[in-house]
Amino acid sequence: MPPRQSRQVSRANQQPSCYVTVDGLLSHEVDSLNHMATVPWPADFWAWQIELQKAARAASNQGSLNLHLWFEAPAPRAARDAPHHSIELGAQILPGQAPLVTYFFAIGSLHNGQRTGLRKLDFDMDLTPRTQEPKPTMHSQISGRMSPSLGQRYGPPGFDNMVPSLDKPRIVCLPKSFALLAHLAFLEYQSTHAGISNLISDSKWLSVVKNAEQKILKPHIDYCASWMQRGEESLLSHFYSPPRV
Repeated sequence: MPPRQSRQVSRANQQPSCYVTVDGLLSHEVDSLNHMATVPWPADFWAWQIELQKAARAASNQGSLNLHLWFEAPAPRAARDAPHHSIELGAQILPGQAPLVTYFFAIGSLHNGQRTGLRKLDFDMDLTPRTQEPKPTMHSQISGRMSPSLGQRYGPPGFDNMVPSLDKPRIVCLPKSFALLAHLAFLEYQSTHAGISNLISDSKWLSVVKNAEQKILKPHIDYCASWMQRGEESLLSHFYSPPRV
């Protein structure tokens, strides 16, 4: 009997993990944000280096992450005199018995002194038990809850046009980190911002991104590939079941 239990534990320990743990994600963010601070940022990103270092230091000392950065860029395909887009990127990680892990990618504009919310996506890792409502552990939502820092920049109505109280749909998505989120935003606006166009091919920046891909994306992709090779239930259906982490 004891040897059989030992083999079962061994197999469980070898089972691939679907997502990085909350503590593991926080640890990665501390290292990644410090690495991001060394990148040769475009001139109009001068505040990023300071804020990245500050957020990494706070996360290391306090055991939680709360970060919100933004940049402006012309809207692709918009008229020349159209207001620039304000691209808002945020991350919040609060470990504990009911951990909170959420990232947001929002787009707003400033016109006649008034900020207007145009688009907002939340990317959440929800580890709470699924009791009544099945939902993917890692999912994206349109709008989602308004973070306090975003609420300070976008007073009412802010992003109310997107009905933030509506949780549906929650769409399965890839895991996120702040570097991965920023890279997505930069890829979206590379055609209208010369500094970003140069940044996304810089070797230091690509080192940050590739490290995040290895630490955050690869375990998830390997898990998905292994699951599909086994030919069990639908992978999408599996994501609405209790997570194997």
